Amino acid sequence: MSVPVLIPRTRTISVRLSEEEHAALEKFCLDGGARCISDLARNAIRTFVSQASEESTLLVSLIQNSTQVKELEQKMELLEVEFATLKAGLRPPTTSDAVVISKKRTKGRRERQPAEGQGAEDDRHSSLSR
Repeated sequence: MSVPVLIPRTRTISVRLSEEEHAALEKFCLDGGARCISDLARNAIRTFVSQASEESTLLVSLIQNSTQVKELEQKMELLEVEFATLKAGLRPPTTSDAVVISKKRTKGRRERQPAEGQGAEDDRHSSLSR
């Protein structure tokens, strides 16, 4: 049979009780099998702290899940709009369309502008030939 390891307890708390409250705690200890009021109080505090910690963890999870649900709702709304657009026979521009359009615009600008140094060189030739 193993001997329970006792954890040294050096910290104390103090609570003032009425005679009736103290008698009720003593009776509760006897009925519940606790050795003393200190053990009962210690176990009650542990239970309270543990439940508070669990509630805090649940609250954090709830907030995270709520945020994810909101993000999914926003994505669903965007999909509904896109679906309605497609259903109406219109095709919304996609990201790849935007890239192609941007490249065409850039290419058109390059073709219209003279290459670096060409404009100045053409100007020199035209002034020499005059």
